[in-house]
Amino acid sequence: MRFHPFQAGGVLLAALLATGCIEKERPVAPRPPSELSSYQVGLGDGYGNRSYFDLATGEVVASHPREVWDLAFSMAPSNGNESLILRMNTSRFMRVISLENASVADAFPMDIDESLWAFDSPLGPKDELAMGPFPSLNDQTWLLDLGYSSAGQIMGTMMVSVQSEGDQVSLQYQSEDGVQGSSTFTMDSSREWTYFSLLSGETVSIEPELGSWHLMFSSYTEIFESNGAPLPYLVTGVLSIPEGVQVFDAGTDENWDDLFGTDWDDFAFTDHWNAIGYDWKSYSIELGEYSIDDSHLYGLRDDLGREFLFRFLDFYDAAGNAGTITIEIRER
Repeated sequence: MRFHPFQAGGVLLAALLATGCIEKERPVAPRPPSELSSYQVGLGDGYGNRSYFDLATGEVVASHPREVWDLAFSMAPSNGNESLILRMNTSRFMRVISLENASVADAFPMDIDESLWAFDSPLGPKDELAMGPFPSLNDQTWLLDLGYSSAGQIMGTMMVSVQSEGDQVSLQYQSEDGVQGSSTFTMDSSREWTYFSLLSGETVSIEPELGSWHLMFSSYTEIFESNGAPLPYLVTGVLSIPEGVQVFDAGTDENWDDLFGTDWDDFAFTDHWNAIGYDWKSYSIELGEYSIDDSHLYGLRDDLGREFLFRFLDFYDAAGNAGTITIEIRER
C-alpha cells in the first residue's frame, strides 16, 4: 500500500492542518489592498508551481510546475574533493528504496517493504539525502516513487541507476511497464543544480543563474515525528536553497523597525533550507481559512553580505483564493 502524504492521525493531524496544506479550502472574502510595500507570489492550482524569488528586486525570476523534473544533481565538497550529490523532487512527496543485488535490467520489484521507503531531509543536502553522496551511488540501483502531481494523481515508480565521472552523469532507468531508457549529460556549471526528468528522459532548464534568487516558494516534504517515528508530510511554504544564503527566525517578539536597525551579528543564522518553512501561517478548520501573523519576522543574509528583513502578510489573492503569498521586504 502506498503512503499518502495526507495520512496522519489524532492531535498531530490537527497540528499539521493548522499550518500546512489543505487540499479543499474555500475562498474567503476579498482582502483590501495592503498599504505596505509588498510583493506577491502565486503558487497556482493545487499549489503546483515552484517559484524562485529575488528579495533584492521583489521579483519571481523563474517559475515552473512541480511535474517537470524528478531528480536534481549538484557538486559538493567532500574530503577535499568535489562529489556528486543527488536529491529528489520533494514538492511531489517523492521517496526511494535501495535495491540490493539488483540492476535496472531486472524484473520490476513487486513486493515492497513499506518501512524501507526513505525521504530527503527538508534541512537540505548538508543534513541527509536519501540516495547518499557519490561515489557510493555508483553501481547502486534504486526504486523511485515519483509521488503525486499537483492534481493529486499518482505518477508511478521507476528503477534507476546512476554513474558519474567528474561533471558527467549517466542514468539508466526502467518504468513499471518495462520500458527502459538511458541518458548521459553534463552538469550545468552556471547553476547550483542540474535537473532531470525521468518521464521525458532529458535535462530541463528551470533554475535561474547563480546569485539571481534567494527563496523558493513551493510545496515540499517536511519530516515530523509521531510516536518516535518519522512522519513525512506534504506542506506548502518557503525554502532558502541557494548556497551561501542564511536565515534567522526572529519570532514574534521583535519590533519591525527596531530589528531593521539593530546589529544582526549575534543572531543565530542557519543554512537549513526549511528555516522559514510552512508555519508562518495557520489554518482554522472551523472558519475554513488561513491567517498570517505579520509580527513573525525573518532575517536573511546572502553570499554577498546583503541583508533583508521580511515578513508574510497574506496567503490569498484579491479574489480570496488561497495560494498567493504576500511578502514585505526591507533591505538593510
